[in-house]
Amino acid sequence: MKPQKPIAILLTLSLIPLLWTFLGVILMFVSTDKIGTLSEALSNLLLIFLSALLIALLLSRFYSGKLKRIMDGHAENRDTKAKQSQDISKETQATRLGRSANELMAKTNVSQQSSGIGLVETGHRKLEVLIADDNAINRLLLQKQLEPYDLWVTETKDGTEAHDALLKKRFDLVLLDLKMPGYTGHELIKIIRAKESLNVDTPVVAITAHAQKEQLSGIIAEGFDECLIKPVLREHLDETLSLWLPMSLETDKKRGYAEQLLAKTHNDTNLAATLLTKLCEELPQLSAQASTLFNKKDFHETRNLIHKLHGSVSFCGLTNFQAIARQIEDGLLSQNYASIETDFQQLNTLIQHLLDIKQEILNVINGENSQ
Repeated sequence: MKPQKPIAILLTLSLIPLLWTFLGVILMFVSTDKIGTLSEALSNLLLIFLSALLIALLLSRFYSGKLKRIMDGHAENRDTKAKQSQDISKETQATRLGRSANELMAKTNVSQQSSGIGLVETGHRKLEVLIADDNAINRLLLQKQLEPYDLWVTETKDGTEAHDALLKKRFDLVLLDLKMPGYTGHELIKIIRAKESLNVDTPVVAITAHAQKEQLSGIIAEGFDECLIKPVLREHLDETLSLWLPMSLETDKKRGYAEQLLAKTHNDTNLAATLLTKLCEELPQLSAQASTLFNKKDFHETRNLIHKLHGSVSFCGLTNFQAIARQIEDGLLSQNYASIETDFQQLNTLIQHLLDIKQEILNVINGENSQ
């Protein structure tokens, strides 16, 4: 039952004195007795008005408490409805956010199936990557960033699923969140590095939202090969993939270098070829000079030369060279000299290989023998 509206009560209280006065005047004129003098008529009118006013006062006193309760009730109802509306709005917003993430994941999966990503055979085994993260948004972002590499990606939403996947299959790369329900990344890396593990030699990259520089060495010491900080930037992921994800065939490497150079030059084949030629001249000199200075323990000048080399390969988009150069720079900055000699060997191997396939890369850039 709906509550009585206050405005109806107010209208009733204001009309009663007028109705009473009007009724009294009519009774005066329809009376069988003759109307007396003017003074008597005015007295009667005054008496009628005062009696009507008295009735109105009594009614207003009677209804004042009830009116206050009704007004308070309306105010309370408005507050309750406003609070419920806010709660519904918050719940709806959260629900929509979760639904949007799920819909985006579903659309991405449908898009991949329709476009053939991860399903089309290219004449060689697809490299397989495991993403283990309990956050659906993080998994989606990583998966989207990996799409250009044409990889076979397996996603797991917690540590238990990741553990089961690692026991069943050998992956070429594992991207492992450190904090997950079931098994944490710290627990999984111990299982992965066990001698009987299928993935004992698989590169494993730790992904964490919180890690200081001094904590990174501890993460690497646990058995991880690399550590990425959330949110994972595309350029950092590219460098990590170039460093730890092997290219399956020589043709992939030639095409990969050519495509990176063409992408940086907006498909200007002449400029891409010029950059490759200059790199092949500059990189061996910079690496040899930096290695000599490092052996002389001139770490400051070593870092300057590696920084220059890093700038050159970054400008040309050669992400595997970028990763090695950044690793040497980080080691020099943190004074972690133990692994730098090995890094130099890896850098020189990359440079020599680039020199060996230079002509093939030029052929791909110019559209020759690209198949």
